Amino acid sequence: MKFNRNRNRWPVLAALLVFLVALAPLGWLAARMWRAAVRRDGERLNEFASAGWSQLARERATHQRMMGAWLARLKAAPALDAAAWEGAFERGGALGRFRAVGCAVWEGNERLRVRFCRGEGYEVGADLATVPELVAMLAQPPVQNATSPRIVVPGKGERVISAISFQITDEPSHGIFVTRGVLFALSLPEDFFLPERHGVQVVNPDGSYGATRLEESFLPGVGEGHVAVQVVSDAERRRVRAAGGLTATRWLNGPLGELHLVFRPGPKFSTDSLASEAQLAGGAGTLVALLLAALAWMQARQRGVLTERVSERTAELVAARDKLHAALEGERELVQMKSQFVNTVSHEFRTPLGVILSSADILTHYLDRLSAESRLEHLHDIHTSSRQMARMLDQVLDLGRIDAGKLASTPRPLDLTALLQRIADESHSASGGAPIQLTLTGDLAGANGDEALLRHVLLNLLSNARKYSPPQAPIEFTARREGDSAVFTVRDHGIGIPASDLPHLFESFSRGGNVGDTPGTGLGLAIVKRCTDLQGGTIRIESEEGHGALVTVSLPLFL
Repeated sequence: MKFNRNRNRWPVLAALLVFLVALAPLGWLAARMWRAAVRRDGERLNEFASAGWSQLARERATHQRMMGAWLARLKAAPALDAAAWEGAFERGGALGRFRAVGCAVWEGNERLRVRFCRGEGYEVGADLATVPELVAMLAQPPVQNATSPRIVVPGKGERVISAISFQITDEPSHGIFVTRGVLFALSLPEDFFLPERHGVQVVNPDGSYGATRLEESFLPGVGEGHVAVQVVSDAERRRVRAAGGLTATRWLNGPLGELHLVFRPGPKFSTDSLASEAQLAGGAGTLVALLLAALAWMQARQRGVLTERVSERTAELVAARDKLHAALEGERELVQMKSQFVNTVSHEFRTPLGVILSSADILTHYLDRLSAESRLEHLHDIHTSSRQMARMLDQVLDLGRIDAGKLASTPRPLDLTALLQRIADESHSASGGAPIQLTLTGDLAGANGDEALLRHVLLNLLSNARKYSPPQAPIEFTARREGDSAVFTVRDHGIGIPASDLPHLFESFSRGGNVGDTPGTGLGLAIVKRCTDLQGGTIRIESEEGHGALVTVSLPLFL
């Protein structure tokens, strides 16, 4: 499979190479167009910004001239009264971008009283002496202020006040009078940014005049959506300018206050941009490169079809060979197991059969010559050997039933304390030797398990412990509860298990290398392991050769 994966990479690599080769010149062209589009967009945005700045500058200059014209008309009037004030505006003329225009006169008590005001401004009689810039203007020759301070008009909020100082000399018959004051206008720099509204007279088809239509005049590019303008602070304008990008900044200053503007592309700016053409060229180039890459992949793929089939056939042959080899190995292991089974059974059966035949022959020929005690001894030998052969046959049959799946765990309520005592007594009766030391810890009531499987496990472990221990060596058998599990341990003080044999203890017909002539089939621990697994438990063996063994079995009997 690794060979196939490596070979299948070649069509992909070929397609990738063709894609990169085809995309390189097209990508270079698209990148060049994109740089030109970015440069042109920057120039267009600067053109809009310059045009808007020029229009705002002209409009602010126009409003400054309006203030000069109003003052000239006011000074030309015979007297500084309401008639002169109304005449200055040519019978109700508009204020333009100004929110209010007024006139304040200096009084002897150091008050700068508002005489007249038009629009949303000061109330007549208000004192403007609180604006130090206006008071300072009166101490100088008539001049238009250049500082344009921001003030707070009661009830109107913050405004920028622009002013022109004036001095009117009147020479009536009874003396010369000098009137000093300021013509002031209230506005905000943002007011000059708003669209200009003016009415257009509609002419009907018959030549008559219709209704007046209100039209708005925006800064260049703003009304069409090509550019968006934002009024910001001086710090923000400087930050945007330092950051760069597709933006333009402008600054206006003068008697009408400071105005800081940031121009950015509007929603329709891209309609006239070359960037869309660059994107189109890049997309078309990518599509062409993909088509060429697809053709290259198909060609490489077709060339690899034959190699693919040969590789698949080779892989099938290799798999068949491996499968045959595995089958041969399995057959060899089976033959070896059968041979080992035959050897083990023939060896283990030979001794009890010999005892049975020998005792039976003696009883047959010399029954009348034997004492009653001798006859009982030979009968006991026949009985013991028969039981030994029955146990070996039972182990073989039990292992076969487990491996065939005919033996399953069937949990039922158990009196675990009584069952463990019976198992200890049965094992002692069958094997003899020193009594088994049974220790029960904790409450073992309420257990549920398969008694037959549990007996298989514990009797085999106790039988092994006695078999490989000295006759009078104690066998320690304990049971305790840990949560939902019952933990059983069997400790002996026998010959132990060599370290090299520990990994193979649960294999069929496997026996320790130090067992010598001790009888056994090598099936006991294999049966114990399978019975433990059927009950969902675990088994662990700890041993050192010459120092006995400790077997720990954990079974979930308290679920």
